[in-house]
Amino acid sequence: MHSITDLSVLINALNLKVEHPHEDFLVFKFSEINNVEELPTGFHHKDFFDISVTKVDNGTLMVGENIYNKLDNSVCFLSPNQSMKYIPSSSHKHNEDDDGIAILFRASFLKNYEYSYQLQNEFSFFKLHTRPHYQLTEHQMSIMYRIFEEIHTEFQKQDHCSLELIKAYILIILNLCKRELANEQHFAKVSRAEEITCLFEEKAWSLCSQYKSIANYASLLNISPAYLSECVKKATGKTAKDIISDYQIMKAKTYLLQSEIAINQIATALGFEETTNFTKFFKKKTGKTPKEFRMKP
Repeated sequence: MHSITDLSVLINALNLKVEHPHEDFLVFKFSEINNVEELPTGFHHKDFFDISVTKVDNGTLMVGENIYNKLDNSVCFLSPNQSMKYIPSSSHKHNEDDDGIAILFRASFLKNYEYSYQLQNEFSFFKLHTRPHYQLTEHQMSIMYRIFEEIHTEFQKQDHCSLELIKAYILIILNLCKRELANEQHFAKVSRAEEITCLFEEKAWSLCSQYKSIANYASLLNISPAYLSECVKKATGKTAKDIISDYQIMKAKTYLLQSEIAINQIATALGFEETTNFTKFFKKKTGKTPKEFRMKP
């Protein structure tokens, strides 16, 4: 499966005219794609979150085992490492001004979201087990497309306020979709590996202060540690241990930045018996000690 880990590769492949590329963010209109033949033809995944709104599209979208043919007036959400495949119709060409807009970004591009799991927990339409594609009403599409166009305009300007405005607009889109699609986030058919990974992530988030070993979580899910590791690696590209560590760091940073709790108390809250072990773990993952991180601007 082809993996897109660098936005510059995508920009070059599609021959997009981007004057000020950003390593963590990209927005483009489908009509701006000049190398349609360079679109990945097989299943692939990106290391970015991907949101697209489509007004006119007769192609076919495949996400995992799910197939979507009605792409007109729709919005689609893809998470990092989520496999997808797009098959354009033989008659469709990217030459209309208003057929669609795509936004790609890393979680860390947004404030307060350093890890992908944070966005997936906050906005459930990004989770692997929920349906990624939704039809919009004319009213919803009108509002959504206007915000996407504002993001596209700001990306073209690239003045000193543009990136901050773009981040704000993305959060507006996410929260708008969270409200508008609250009753439509049906579970999608997923593989067994994706299902187990979702259950594991939920346990890892809620129980990271209690359990740190893969065996603990495997026991909770009634599977073997080896099978859990295999499923998580297949679904996310990360090891189960990496995900547990990510959650611990995420909670540690929250404690450090949003409270006055003593560092030794944070260590205990995260399941570390010795504060020195927590400090070593935190510095290895972030390059700073907990105290240094708390004191940064």
